[in-house]
Amino acid sequence: LLSEETLVHYLENYAAVGSLPKPEVVHQMRVALRRLWAILWAFKRLCTPEHEKELGIQLKAVNKNFSRARSMDVFCGTIIPLAISAPKDKLLRRKAVAQAAELAETERRELMRYLKSPEHTLSLLKLEQLLFAVHKDIEQSLRAEPRKLKELIARRLRTLRKQVQKTRGQIPPPDSKTFHHRRLLFKKLRYVSDAFGQLFRK
Repeated sequence: LLSEETLVHYLENYAAVGSLPKPEVVHQMRVALRRLWAILWAFKRLCTPEHEKELGIQLKAVNKNFSRARSMDVFCGTIIPLAISAPKDKLLRRKAVAQAAELAETERRELMRYLKSPEHTLSLLKLEQLLFAVHKDIEQSLRAEPRKLKELIARRLRTLRKQVQKTRGQIPPPDSKTFHHRRLLFKKLRYVSDAFGQLFRK
């Protein structure tokens, strides 16, 4: 059910793509894929290794098509204003923003070609097929031990919390792999907590 809701989130934004995907639409579709990945990670020990591997490969294949478009949108909206903030550099900032916006539009058009392609359609069908298989794995695993889900998620959240705590006090350079890994850890913790928070409400 959680994975289906996440896929619906993806498809709702896909329906809003229009002639050119807007930055927020690109962001939300990518968020949906990352949430789906976080849910898969949480259920990792309840599905077969084959299904978990195949689903991971398929998610990665879809997600990679969003990376360049999303990176350029962030560069235009966040990085340039922070990097060129002095009033005397307004002309430089306008030129940089204009050039970056042109590149961002090129990347979004490339993403658009992928979203309208048979490759994307086949990827969604494959994702749905794999999610159905994973659902069956999880149902079979939980049928014998209904309380197993809460215990599993609690363990997974503790694992994430420990990983996040290890990064406490670290301030790696923003362009480093360590910084990116740290960001992904915090996002994964948030997505898993949001998805399964109701299990721990009294």
